[in-house]
Amino acid sequence: MAGRALRPVDKITLAAQRIAAGDLSQRLSMPAAHDEIGRLAATFNNMIGRLDTSFRQIRQFTSDASHELRTPLTVMKGETDLVLRRPRSLDDYKSVLESNLEEIDRMTRIVDELLFLSRADMGEVRVESLPVAMESLVEDIHRQAKLLAQDRNIEV
Repeated sequence: MAGRALRPVDKITLAAQRIAAGDLSQRLSMPAAHDEIGRLAATFNNMIGRLDTSFRQIRQFTSDASHELRTPLTVMKGETDLVLRRPRSLDDYKSVLESNLEEIDRMTRIVDELLFLSRADMGEVRVESLPVAMESLVEDIHRQAKLLAQDRNIEV
């Protein structure tokens, strides 16, 4: 009888071991029981679902950040390779160096933003609220909307 009563606990243990091995697709398939074990299984499944979603978002974010950094590096490498293929004028070299500086600035901004997000996630960033002149803001938005609407014959 005790073995039968502990069977759901064994299922939870096995699922936890699979998850610990990296299988976040694992879920507990238990009948919807309204006892402590059933609630534990439901809580366990919800927790694993949230973890799985979080890890997918982290992977997507890492992919996006890598792409954002790769683009300026590709531009810099391509321009540098091109300018080094044969002798160029001083202006050509200067142009490539200026372009490289722009790309370096772009990468620096991306890295700064990543560091800011990392610090914000760790609770190290204090968000400061400042008063906003709503009248001025609304007037600016209205003016911009009117300009955009004119092209489409829309009255704002």
